[in-house]
Amino acid sequence: MSARVITANQSAAPYAQETNGSVCLNITVAPAASRNQIKGIYGNTIKIAVTAPPEHGKANSAIIDILADALYVKKQSITITAGLSSRRKSVQIRGVSLAQLITTLGY
Repeated sequence: MSARVITANQSAAPYAQETNGSVCLNITVAPAASRNQIKGIYGNTIKIAVTAPPEHGKANSAIIDILADALYVKKQSITITAGLSSRRKSVQIRGVSLAQLITTLGY
């Protein structure tokens, strides 16, 4: 098996960008799933399954809960910055580096 080589123009994580002490994470949500779970890489996003239905912000709240637990940060450190009513979302996570995100999630 060959090692993955990252050049200056490539990102180690195409689903995330690091800026000023925070990470912007692109996610795809699967609402009304059988269990809450970070599924893995899905194209240029991370797929997250949530048991909550996609109504009244319940799935959005579940995403914040799942990410806060997985990354060991406070819920207040996580903000959905785009896609509040869409399956594809951008999430800003303050206080986490890209290296920490990759190490913790394993992707």
